[in-house]
Amino acid sequence: MTIEADLRSAGEYLSDRPSQLLALKDALQSGNVPAITRVFAAVALAQGTEWLAREAEVDSATLFSALKDPARPDLPLLAYVIARLAANDDAAGGPNVPLDPL
Repeated sequence: MTIEADLRSAGEYLSDRPSQLLALKDALQSGNVPAITRVFAAVALAQGTEWLAREAEVDSATLFSALKDPARPDLPLLAYVIARLAANDDAAGGPNVPLDPL
């Protein structure tokens, strides 16, 4: 199975906000860099990178830059993106997905 096919399969399971936030949070907290980049890629495939950037209130070029090297993602920026997604979800009355600080 190719990585692209694997991401498409993951995108099917990450089709709702609570699943996406939990997967992003778990990957980041694991410290497993390949897992972090794959989960972000799967969520980006499901929602769109532009959507992620807009929801996190970061420039899309900044987000692309944070993810461009899968071996060395910008973890502080990705943690910020996850925190913003969770805050937006809370503000919209969505499910509360607690995020532990790094």
